[in-house]
Amino acid sequence: MPARLAALLLAAFLITQPASAEQIGTLVKHEAFPSAHVEPHNVTVWLPPGYEGGTERYSVLYMADGQNVFEDATSFIKKEWGVDEAVAGLMAEGKMRPTIVVGVRNTANRRGEYFPRAAFDRLPEEVRTIMLPRFAGKPPVSDDYLRFLVEEVKPFIDKTYRTRPDREDTMVMGASAGGMISLYAVMRHPDGFGGAGCLSTH
Repeated sequence: MPARLAALLLAAFLITQPASAEQIGTLVKHEAFPSAHVEPHNVTVWLPPGYEGGTERYSVLYMADGQNVFEDATSFIKKEWGVDEAVAGLMAEGKMRPTIVVGVRNTANRRGEYFPRAAFDRLPEEVRTIMLPRFAGKPPVSDDYLRFLVEEVKPFIDKTYRTRPDREDTMVMGASAGGMISLYAVMRHPDGFGGAGCLSTH
C-alpha cells in the first residue's frame, strides 16, 4: 500500500492542475509549533471535503517540506505540489482511504533535520568533518526531529482532529531530502509509521 500510495500521488503531481485555483478542502495553520527537541516549525493541516461537520475518522499523511505542499505563495519555487487536489481526487475515485494531510514546514536547518543521524555516525571521521558545515557545524538532529513528529506533533493531531492513530493509518512522505527523512522515520519508528512515500529521494 505505501508504494502504491507514493506512485498514485506522484502520478497525480504530474497531471496538469485544473484551471481553477480554488482551494480544495480546508487549511488550518498552526504557526511556530513548539518543541522540546528542535526549533519551532510551522504546521499546516489539510482537512478534505466532507470533514467539516462529519463524524468519520481519517488516516493521516505527514509530509516534509510542508511549505511546498498546498500553497504557491509559500513554496520555494512559488509552485505548490498540489497535494490537496491529488489526495482529494484519489479519495473521490476510491483509490485512497479518507486522509488528512499534515505539512510540516522545514527550518533553516533543513539538512541537519533531514539527514539520518545513524548514517552520519557510521561515516569515517574525516568525512563527518567535511560534512559538518552543511549541518550548521554540528551533527544532524534528525533523531530529535523525529521525536518532534512522534512525541509532539502526532499526539496533538490525534487529539485535535478525528484521526485513526494506529500505525497502519499513519504515513510519512517527502521529496528529495524529505524522502530521505521519511524513509528514516519508518526505520527509526516502525511502531509509529506504517509506511513512507519517498519521491526523488536525495
